[in-house]
Amino acid sequence: MGFDIDMAEEVCKRIGVTLVKQPIDWNNKVEELNLNRIDCIWNGMSINASRAEAMNLSEPYMRNEMVFVVPGNSSIKSMDDLNGKTIGVQTGSSAQEILEASELYKNISVTPLEDNVTLLSQMELGFSDAVFLDSVVAYYIISKNNKDYVVLPGNLEQEEYAIGFRKSDQALRDKVQETLSAMKADGTLAKISEKWFGSDVTTVE
Repeated sequence: MGFDIDMAEEVCKRIGVTLVKQPIDWNNKVEELNLNRIDCIWNGMSINASRAEAMNLSEPYMRNEMVFVVPGNSSIKSMDDLNGKTIGVQTGSSAQEILEASELYKNISVTPLEDNVTLLSQMELGFSDAVFLDSVVAYYIISKNNKDYVVLPGNLEQEEYAIGFRKSDQALRDKVQETLSAMKADGTLAKISEKWFGSDVTTVE
């Protein structure tokens, strides 16, 4: 279940095929695709040069940013206010790597924990001043749990998500892209996004 699944199910319904949800080893995703074990990769996959070379990618359908979340009553209103503060981040995550590589890192204290839900709970209890995480995760938690959190303006890094197809499957790629555009135009994509994130975070044109 999730945003990507709902979006894929609607696309498949419109083009007249049955969606088969196939778990794969993420490290072998290109091989799974090229050996015809799957027909597309549709799972919040960020765009990078190596994936663009190995696959036939759709246009970006969503943008993800690495953002800071603070309690609704926090005096922190911007990233400039984070100096001297304690920031929670998920242990071993790309968020931790990005935070530690940033200019901000030398002026903050970092508290790594195992998962974002625990990090946000600890922030609520006052053990940290902010949490650094993916905007997609942040908006999902805020929407689904009705939390009084604020996402600070700006980000340290952003990426875009796309669907991956075999290089030879141009017709399928184009049909899915065309269907996504129709879903954007008729409001279906916004409705699915609002269900999961509380607003339309899609970038389909």
